[in-house]
Amino acid sequence: MDLDRSLDEEDWETACDIIEKFDEIQLEDIPIKFLRTMIDKGTDRAVRRAVGTLESLAPRKKEALHALLHYAKSEQDRVRIQAVTALSRLPGEVLSKIPFDTFRLLTTDSKPDIRGLGFVILGAIARVTPEKVHRETWDTEFLREKDHSVRQDILRFSRIVNPIEREERFVTVDTLFLVNWIQKEMNSTRVDIYDLVADMRKKYVNTSHELTEVGNLISHSCAVDAFLFMTPKRYRGHEVHRFNVGTLGLFLLRTNVSESESLEEYIAQLKGLTPEDVEKAWLISAFLHDHAIPLRFMLQIAPIVWDLKTTYKTYPTLLKRFCEVLDEAYFKVFSSALRGIYQSFLEGGKDLLSLRDFVSQELHKIGCPYSPQEGETLPDHGALGAANLTTYLRPLADELIYGNEIIRNSAKAIALHSSSCNIKFNEEPIAFLLVLCDEAQEWGREIAVLPSMVSEFASVKIGPFMYEKERFFEDELMIDFRYPEDEILKKTGFDHKQFKSGKKDAFDRLVCTDPKMKPNKVRPTLKRRPKSFKKL
Repeated sequence: MDLDRSLDEEDWETACDIIEKFDEIQLEDIPIKFLRTMIDKGTDRAVRRAVGTLESLAPRKKEALHALLHYAKSEQDRVRIQAVTALSRLPGEVLSKIPFDTFRLLTTDSKPDIRGLGFVILGAIARVTPEKVHRETWDTEFLREKDHSVRQDILRFSRIVNPIEREERFVTVDTLFLVNWIQKEMNSTRVDIYDLVADMRKKYVNTSHELTEVGNLISHSCAVDAFLFMTPKRYRGHEVHRFNVGTLGLFLLRTNVSESESLEEYIAQLKGLTPEDVEKAWLISAFLHDHAIPLRFMLQIAPIVWDLKTTYKTYPTLLKRFCEVLDEAYFKVFSSALRGIYQSFLEGGKDLLSLRDFVSQELHKIGCPYSPQEGETLPDHGALGAANLTTYLRPLADELIYGNEIIRNSAKAIALHSSSCNIKFNEEPIAFLLVLCDEAQEWGREIAVLPSMVSEFASVKIGPFMYEKERFFEDELMIDFRYPEDEILKKTGFDHKQFKSGKKDAFDRLVCTDPKMKPNKVRPTLKRRPKSFKKL
């Protein structure tokens, strides 16, 4: 046989020419070991030809499929990429017969091309056997992926697994779902969370001079997590959180409360605003609701810094550098008024009453009474954030701040979201929605657990909805939390009873008083993963 001779003589060109002349029937007669020899020892052309032949044979010959799987693990990049490319072109019916973990590993490969092809393969499997592809495990891969094209592959895969067009009574919400949804909403191809936030800010917020200044504050506050993961508190990430809260709120605002009215239109009529103004007020409150967390941290440590500087001779230089680094991260987030109070604390001032008075006066101007919570030494981050927002805009005329209903509603929502008071929908709908979305957004909230970051919740289910051309709320809205296996929760110090109690208390604050309003009740439910689920 000429093929035997060409392989014995390592005449790879002749071997390739012979195979290329074979038809489909003749290919079946080629021993797989010959093709393996061409891949193991041959030229680039021989490798391409042999891999292509294995691809043709794989749907019918198990040995050919296993050979491709073998070379998908090759240490030679050129061989591995060609084998994975061939696998990505096979029908999902063929790929679904292979253990899922085999392809799951491809999504963690060092080569971006292979990671992307891994998600193409998973997508093909998901179309045939969706139950094999657990859809609650991919946000982390997306957020940590640096390659733009691989991010696109992950998004395409997620659209197969959890399509935004699917009319489900309970919608599975995670970061990928919301990225896909907002991309469609804005007709955008952006795949970076920060880019999407910037686009949302430009589209929905930056429409007037005072709101452009608010947009600048949103932009400057993107580094909210810097340093805070190093604090001893069980700190959870906020940068992606604000995107998720804001986008989830837009998703709910687009949902109908009646045949002729969306939630957004209902709120507009309730507050005497336009639907566009409701969007602005919503996104300002969502993107800035936690922006004062690092500011509160700096105000908290400033008196300690002063004491250490005056007590220990070796500390002043080190602490000066530490404060300079904090300033670099957060200088543009502070309003000039709040920064003055911070500077006084660094210089030995300890008049916490002046800070509370400052916050109280600002909240009074927007019609939001402030009373410190029991045992509170510093105002909470919501109250502080509302005061920082209004004083950040203070260089503008007062009527552009305190008389602006968009700013007033946003600042009140920020102040109220961290308080303990009840929030009536018909009085403060933006604050109501902020608490709802803030409490619902548990998926992907990362916690520092050495030696890496860990998130507890993979996704939540929200519903029920009904569909009649549009998506409608029903009488009750349930937020179904499903968290991972116990070993992760033990690492993060998760307290099930405390979580359950906290969610109940938070959602009990939300009061619907309009009997015609849907939903008229919001209720959290908690479910563990089924014991049969195995971590991938």
